[in-house]
Amino acid sequence: TRDVFHPVIPGGYQLGEKMFYTGQDWSYTNGDRLTFGARGEIAGRSCQGDDRDEERVAVLLPGNRAAAQLRLTEMSRAPPPRLAERLGQRLEAALEGRFWEDEGLAAGAGAPSSIGSVGAGAGGSSGSSGPRP
Repeated sequence: TRDVFHPVIPGGYQLGEKMFYTGQDWSYTNGDRLTFGARGEIAGRSCQGDDRDEERVAVLLPGNRAAAQLRLTEMSRAPPPRLAERLGQRLEAALEGRFWEDEGLAAGAGAPSSIGSVGAGAGGSSGSSGPRP
């Protein structure tokens, strides 16, 4: 018999296990995309070769050519709340003055100055930096 090596995947995930992406929407220059709520499949460990591989997992998402290296905090085994519910919760928090606290920001410390700015940052990718360091 031949022994087969199965790498330990962070977060207790198993190869082929289904998961949901819960991070910000993002488009890469090669056309691959990360979309909130997308259902993907665990492809293995992150192999970036840095000290954060234990915090990430390689995930195949529908329509993408390459496995995305996702942080465990950007993934869920359960479907995330619907996008409309998520935006409604954020709007409610903003109207109650809790938005910046929920986002971990102090008002005035990098916080957008208008509702229009809040909406622009809620999805898509207009900046040059990605959702991970």
